[in-house]
Amino acid sequence: MKSSRWSFLKDNKQVIYSVALMVIIPGVLIFNTWLFSGYYQEIANMSLQNKAIGVGQAFNAGVVETEDIQLFVDDWQKFNEETKDIEVLSYEEGSFRKIASINDKESIGEIENNYNYFLSWNANNPVAQKITENDKIYWSIVMPLKNTEGENFALLSMKLSADVINTKLATILSKSYGILLLGVILIVLLLLVNSRLFEYSILYNKIKEVDEMKDEFISMTSHELRTPVTVIKGYVQMMIEEAKDLNIKKEGMEYLSIINTSTERLGDL
Repeated sequence: MKSSRWSFLKDNKQVIYSVALMVIIPGVLIFNTWLFSGYYQEIANMSLQNKAIGVGQAFNAGVVETEDIQLFVDDWQKFNEETKDIEVLSYEEGSFRKIASINDKESIGEIENNYNYFLSWNANNPVAQKITENDKIYWSIVMPLKNTEGENFALLSMKLSADVINTKLATILSKSYGILLLGVILIVLLLLVNSRLFEYSILYNKIKEVDEMKDEFISMTSHELRTPVTVIKGYVQMMIEEAKDLNIKKEGMEYLSIINTSTERLGDL
């Protein structure tokens, strides 16, 4: 049974090609979509991280010239929709006290200590990281705020939304999946065409088998007929030669001549 299946596949390689295409092409498209989406996500994260640091620096440049930090924070959010949360903290005796906030004004004046706060303050550098809250992605930036003399006077904690990047990524993924779906449809159409060609191939093989059987039958029949025809022809020729000596009537000679001609025709088949 296995040998017959192998022989069938060997004689009909288009079946193997169709199955291979059905597996390889979607696999390549899926891998390409996954690879491209990951690459784009990485670039988007780097871009948003740099943007978060740039926004923090712009905030620093503006807040250093104001006397009412809370008012500046409120005005900042009005003109920066991507900013979802801002907190400004002062450093007092080894702790950070909140002095301005957007979403949690009731906690102003409270002490808040966070590892990133101390890391950014002591390293005197921004600390940016990607966080997820309620299935949404944000970039959190923590950085010291410097006065005109370049000294740290407060700490900024800002959260930027990644909705724009996520929307673009979702659009790219939807287009990629659309291409993948189109590829699958093309493969199905290709399989339908190949199945039709496969049917034609089977029909051709059957016709070829019938033609071979016909040739074999004719060859066998010709061989089986040739032997008795040769014998008949020999006897007829003997009768014709003897008929000349026996003075057989002309009508009888015509019959023998017809038989001889017919045997010659059968012998030539």
